[in-house]
Amino acid sequence: MSPHWQGWFAMGVRTFGLSPDDFWRLSVLEWRALCASQGGAKPPDRQTLTALMAQHPDGDENDGHV
Repeated sequence: MSPHWQGWFAMGVRTFGLSPDDFWRLSVLEWRALCASQGGAKPPDRQTLTALMAQHPDGDENDGHV
């Protein structure tokens, strides 16, 4: 996990009280709304998000989600 994602993940879990599953299910719009409510953390840019989605595509048979 990149340092950016580690920071956002920690913020989601610690600041917003999200479970790890809830964090990863957030849409970009939902994440931006949460961040805006705290006046802080910059959400991932499109390039970072696209790279992450390529590394972790939806529907992986091992993730328990379809």
